[in-house]
Amino acid sequence: MKQSRSMVIGIVIVVGVIAVSAYALSGYGGRSNVNATTSVNRYSTTATTSAAPGSPTSGYDLMVGNSASVGRYLETSAGFTLYLLSSDIQYKSSTCTGACVDYWPPYLFNGSISSLSVQSGINASALGVITRSDGSRQLTYDGWPLYRFSGDKAAGQVSGEGIAAFGGVWYAATVPNATV
Repeated sequence: MKQSRSMVIGIVIVVGVIAVSAYALSGYGGRSNVNATTSVNRYSTTATTSAAPGSPTSGYDLMVGNSASVGRYLETSAGFTLYLLSSDIQYKSSTCTGACVDYWPPYLFNGSISSLSVQSGINASALGVITRSDGSRQLTYDGWPLYRFSGDKAAGQVSGEGIAAFGGVWYAATVPNATV
């Protein structure tokens, strides 16, 4: 009886560890504060042309990052990766609403496209905006709405690449012919 109870407890522990590991690897675990930058306003990830566009070191609103696993991709002025969602409707609308924006905040833009300062290699004519269902304006590249990923905690991370969530697959917004 005692050995059988120990075995049941051992199995329960193993199953629990597997479940927690699967949850964490799925991209949703371990986030008591989903995104510190969006805790007050989930749409706070915004490109703006007021005050000082770009970071003090880059001088650009949009930059090109480089990763061995992804290649060249779009980054914010602070060096955070910008993503696109496969289920979005190119040139038309975003399908990321509700809980989705807690994990994938839309990259909002309130200025004119011509005022954006972009690093060499980014096709400025591919930049645009869509109007979201709440009336906010989201920056697009080649017609695809752009997002940040709450799981990227430092500049240069591409941890959102390939995640299947919220009705589609998330990809870093690549810039194939850019030089870094």
